[in-house]
Amino acid sequence: MSDRSAAVIPDRPSFKASEVCELLGIQPYVLRTWENEFKNLGVAKAAGAPRVYRRRDVELALRIKALVFTDGLTLAGARRRLEQENLLVPPATDGQQLERKRRLFEERACCDYGLFLGAGEQALPRPEDAAEAVGLKLYLTPTFGPLRLESLGALLAIFRSWPAARPIAVHAEGMSMAVPILLAELMGRRVHLCHVARADEITLVRAAKERGVAVTCEVAPHHLYLTREDAGALGALGQMKPPLAGAEDVDALWRNLGVVDLVASDHAPHTLAEKQSAQPPPGVPGVETMLPLLVTAVHEGRLSADRLVELLREGPQRVYGVRAPEATVEIEIGGPFEIRAANLHTRCGWTPFEGRRVNARVRRVVLRGRTVFEDGHVLGGPGFGRQLRPG
Repeated sequence: MSDRSAAVIPDRPSFKASEVCELLGIQPYVLRTWENEFKNLGVAKAAGAPRVYRRRDVELALRIKALVFTDGLTLAGARRRLEQENLLVPPATDGQQLERKRRLFEERACCDYGLFLGAGEQALPRPEDAAEAVGLKLYLTPTFGPLRLESLGALLAIFRSWPAARPIAVHAEGMSMAVPILLAELMGRRVHLCHVARADEITLVRAAKERGVAVTCEVAPHHLYLTREDAGALGALGQMKPPLAGAEDVDALWRNLGVVDLVASDHAPHTLAEKQSAQPPPGVPGVETMLPLLVTAVHEGRLSADRLVELLREGPQRVYGVRAPEATVEIEIGGPFEIRAANLHTRCGWTPFEGRRVNARVRRVVLRGRTVFEDGHVLGGPGFGRQLRPG
């Protein structure tokens, strides 16, 4: 078995199994063993068809090889390491996968959480798997990960079968955003539009709501505060889906904040190593910076404190049918304070808002009667978080 842990991956979108084995210097049975352990390694276009490996699959296989053959980990140990590094996030597309993810969160979560099911061309959800999910996540445009719906037939099947009591949350950009809005109108389904980012998109959402279409939407802080000029300065750290837009789009989101149902962090804590790789994944961390940014917007008169509560607490409860736990958040107003990655707790080690001045910072969080965060220290340990279930 040759040492090709530093192999250069050809600039191609897909590879056959034999090509992956040649590139990594492994035998076919080794790759088959890895496929059994890492179900999202490669994709099969149809049942019984040979797997096709995308570039990100080959990068994952290289990392598995290094962990197993160089570091001496078992495959189970390699899986745990990759999950910790945020390099292995298999989408939950059925009840079994959702249960596995639920157990993982039950063991590790410091805060409360809700779980989504996902769907792809070869992974259509079953209605009976919906009980534990707050919603179904669909991707109609390219993003990071294996899930994307490209056929109208699959999309119609989902809209017909997914339980009406659970929202369908859709990642769509540009013209594709019209598709879920039309289906919501024609099929009488609730649709939630994730991270609306552009002027024409929020205009379309406003028009749909004015016609009584059952759509809700969200925006993300990075689309409220950053533009494509910032993306140029940030380089790979500024790559995200949807991409940052122009100043006119940022202005349009603020002007139309009245039709927005919630603000979501769209937290994607890819590490610096991932972001500095040849194929950096899209996404930025945002959980810890969201509240200071939005409280600063209240300080600046861009929205009211009551509206902030609607966007961050009441809106998510209404859209996803969950009940927020008893909690209080104590915020220190004044400053100015500077956002610094060194003061954040995400393991990715960076923020697109590095150096930005804000007028607020979180001082204390009490969840279900217990202080879980105080003066920069996380006090609620792994396992304290509870699952938020709809209903």
